Amino acid sequence: MSNKTYKYHYFYKITNNINNHFYYGVHNTNNLEDGYMGSGTKLHYAYKKYGIENFTKEILKYFLTSKEAFEYESEIVTEELVHDVNCYNIATGGKYSYEGTKNTVSVKDKNGNYFRCADNDPKYLNGEYFPVTTNKCLMQDINGNRFFVDTDDKRIKSGELFSIYKNKRLCSDKNNKKYWVDKNDERIKSGELKPVFKSKHVFTDEHKLHIRESLKNIERKSRWVCNENECIRIYEKDLQIYLDNGYKIGKTYKEKEIKNIKIHEAHKKLQYQKGEKNSQYNTCWIYNDKENKKIKKEDLEYYLSIGWLKGRKFK
Repeated sequence: MSNKTYKYHYFYKITNNINNHFYYGVHNTNNLEDGYMGSGTKLHYAYKKYGIENFTKEILKYFLTSKEAFEYESEIVTEELVHDVNCYNIATGGKYSYEGTKNTVSVKDKNGNYFRCADNDPKYLNGEYFPVTTNKCLMQDINGNRFFVDTDDKRIKSGELFSIYKNKRLCSDKNNKKYWVDKNDERIKSGELKPVFKSKHVFTDEHKLHIRESLKNIERKSRWVCNENECIRIYEKDLQIYLDNGYKIGKTYKEKEIKNIKIHEAHKKLQYQKGEKNSQYNTCWIYNDKENKKIKKEDLEYYLSIGWLKGRKFK
């Protein structure tokens, strides 16, 4: 925060009207109608997911000075509150000056816990803590010097700065402790460390042969069909639709040269799954605290009246 003097200082709460998750904060302003809706990282992720129009802000208390407001915040936004799964705050309250967050960054650990740490914290620089500050990223130069920069920094596009995870692999030891190491680290070859995410190129020749033989026995999933103008490879399940529209099975049509076209172009011509042909026609998703459900649109008003919400909720 700057040293600028403000007319109003208040403590506020923002609530997600869909799931009742919440965020507390302090704002200093000369205009009570400035539209300020918080600056929390998790809060802004929630805005993108649910839409900011589904959040409500209420001013809980006014103060004469910003210091008093932040001191009050420290009493409300405690360590216990920050660890509440319904809370969007990622740090305890009371940081009433720029010095409180100077040289720190918002991060999360491998368990998904959000907090702030020093920007020179070894665990942050080694990649154990992941930065979550909006439009910021941790990069490094060819000498290994690391920088916290904007995602659109010109040095990233030019190649002067690159990801700290370049040529690195996340591995674990026998105690399941995880490390970021060079991809050619000898401990990987010896088996002392095992990659957490295995490469797709680890199959042996014997394994590849087994996969090829298995694929030969899989029932055909697609086939060629054609008419006098075009030839297309379609899914087996759609065969009858094309036969009903004048197509024949195969790649030739009366010895005439036929142009191959892409499947989405053929679907567009046939109005494939458009309107009533679509399996999802006249349906919609609804959800409550326990489950998602697909219903007919004609039943939507009834479900809304008994507490369901329109949409689909992902965990």
